Amino acid sequence: MTSSVLRWLFYLLLAGLLVCTARLLHQGPSIKYDLLSLLPQTGSNAVVAEASRRFTTQDGNQLLYVLSASEQAPLLSAAGEVLERMQQVSALEVETPSRRAEAFLNYTHALAAYRFTLLHDEQRRYLAETKERTLVLQRQRELYRPGAGALLTSPAEDPLGLFDRYVQGAAVMPENVQAQGDLLLLETAGASYALISARVIPGAFDLTAQQQVLALDDALNTALETDYPGVTLRKAGIVFHAGLAAAQAKKEVSIIALGSALGIIALFSLAFGSGRPLLLTLGSILFGCTSAALITLSIFRELHLLTLVFGASLIGVAVDYALHALTRADARGRSDLSALMPGLVLALLTSLIGFGSLLQAPVPGLQQMALFSMLGLIGAWLFVVVLFPHVTISARPPWPPLQKFARVPDGLAGRSHARTAMLAALALLAGAGLWQVQTVSDLRIFHQADDALLEDQASIDALLPSHSANQFYLVRGASVEQVLQRAEALNTKLRPLRGEAVNTVLNPADHLPSLRQQRENRDLLSAGVYRQGGAADQLLQQLGFDNTAIKELREQVATQPALTAENWLRFAPPQLGQLLLGEFNGSYYAAIRLSGISDIEPLAAVARPLPWLEFVDTVADISSDLQQRQNNALVQLGIAYLLIGLALGARYRRARALLLLCAPLLSSVATIAVLGLAGQPLTLFHVFGLFLVLGLGMDYSIFRHEAGPQREECMFAIMLSMATSALSFGLLALSDTPMISAFGLTVLLGSIGNWLLLPLAVTTPSTSNQ
Repeated sequence: MTSSVLRWLFYLLLAGLLVCTARLLHQGPSIKYDLLSLLPQTGSNAVVAEASRRFTTQDGNQLLYVLSASEQAPLLSAAGEVLERMQQVSALEVETPSRRAEAFLNYTHALAAYRFTLLHDEQRRYLAETKERTLVLQRQRELYRPGAGALLTSPAEDPLGLFDRYVQGAAVMPENVQAQGDLLLLETAGASYALISARVIPGAFDLTAQQQVLALDDALNTALETDYPGVTLRKAGIVFHAGLAAAQAKKEVSIIALGSALGIIALFSLAFGSGRPLLLTLGSILFGCTSAALITLSIFRELHLLTLVFGASLIGVAVDYALHALTRADARGRSDLSALMPGLVLALLTSLIGFGSLLQAPVPGLQQMALFSMLGLIGAWLFVVVLFPHVTISARPPWPPLQKFARVPDGLAGRSHARTAMLAALALLAGAGLWQVQTVSDLRIFHQADDALLEDQASIDALLPSHSANQFYLVRGASVEQVLQRAEALNTKLRPLRGEAVNTVLNPADHLPSLRQQRENRDLLSAGVYRQGGAADQLLQQLGFDNTAIKELREQVATQPALTAENWLRFAPPQLGQLLLGEFNGSYYAAIRLSGISDIEPLAAVARPLPWLEFVDTVADISSDLQQRQNNALVQLGIAYLLIGLALGARYRRARALLLLCAPLLSSVATIAVLGLAGQPLTLFHVFGLFLVLGLGMDYSIFRHEAGPQREECMFAIMLSMATSALSFGLLALSDTPMISAFGLTVLLGSIGNWLLLPLAVTTPSTSNQ
């Protein structure tokens, strides 16, 4: 590749960066931290993905504070202060009982137009078993008791109060929760509780909203500890998890970038004793990272915060090109890259193959990280090969201990018996560690939730069981009507499991009966309590209604239209309306949500014999999927070795190409063995780290093989490269995000192994392309 071609590629990249910058200035860059986007999809099932998206969107933007105390007076005072502070946060919309009541009344008023077609199963059984005289007496007591004015319908609209009972049975809020002013209160035998919920208006993953909510939480904890020591505050909501994780990620970006930069400064000061090599190297890294950020933002329109954490480790790889160029300065102090260029090209190619293999991983967050790294490497590489030859490098001899340290690998394997000893030690390490390696496909490899938040969530779930977003039923049918009929049939099958395997069931058919069921309900009422001379007629006559009004009511019952799904969705609350999922590939679907799940097996067993019913367990599905992808990643790793071997075979003889692969291969084996001895299970992200171990190992092997008579300078550059890689990826290993930590630890161990095992792959200095 000629220098003119490289210059034009560099200029083309600069032009592309200008275009990307203009686009970003127009639309504005977006940084996000949404852990859900890092999770692999649960397969090709678009219905499951849509249901999960709806549940996480609806539930995920909610937050709940639960205050508890043994006495109600301090509880009410503390809850009032919490409520006041929450109302001052612009990112929150507090859901007061009055707001809930208003929404509930709007819903019931809309339902009232279809009141003679709506009955619960319990109501149908009750009407069949109870004498009409008893129904009349019960309704009379309701009408004449204090507070009867709060009934949803008048006697003229609903003589027997059946619609009021239907609405009470359809209420989503637990019966033991009562409103008092702007608070919801719950009483148990041992304590009183106040519940305050709110909606995060911009969304739980909005960084500004997270900062506001975390600041509020800190202020609330301080205030309660000082003024209300007997009141306990618990909280639940994705915004708390996302906020803590985002704060941690931003902290890690700063630590990793700063730590890597300081490490490079220290190493370069000792290695070159001059500021110019450092500035040139930092310039290549900065150009590479800027190129990666601008182009990735232009492609994805938003950059994940964990991509920046991962990208900060790019420093340890991109510095490789600059180091080898700096150690090849000629008598004029200019980098002579003519002899080094084949190695630089092969080094970039093998690194791109390593990172490019990660693009095959069907994990959106990882794909973005891989693309960011590939673009960054290309940018840094072009910066070095185009600009370094035209800059004078002024450097002093390196610090002697560093020179000695660079000779450590050759010292360990400089003789045949030493190489034999290294191979024997490696065999013992592999034998001791590989058999202890265990694999794990746990969702916690993506994120380890805060223990205190998990404890709060468990306490709140015990008090107020919430509907799971991870386990639910999918009902399929050829039409909405068939879906609702099947959902009604499922209620019968689930009834024996309530209170044992599951606490409550949120079924759309309980709130929108099928058209067939509505017709049966209307016919039941017309032929029963609303027939001529029936219970409704008796009660209306006692209340003074004339025959004309009574007859009109009977006709209204007989002719009232049914409630269609289309009309219901216009006024249904979001937590109910989201259960009708719509049409996918010619079939219609509805979701049935569950709460208080204590035993999954009997719930799954209900679905097995029914072809139209599926029990979805997204946690189990994703874990199984992760295991499969881990196996696929190991296969892809083998393919990556094969592709790199073919690339090397185009330049070297086959035996030499195979030998150059020894360093990363043996280093990967040693890394896995160390993980096994340390008791760390092998995850998908350890496997992904092995791709980069391959890329780094090939860099070392290629540059060492191409060094020729400048072997000493090459080993010095490789040592510096290993040190910067170990530093940056070592800092990644300290991350609190498990997948980042796993990746960093793997590359840390692998880069050190690549360096120490390098003499096993390149035993003699190369003077020609064999």
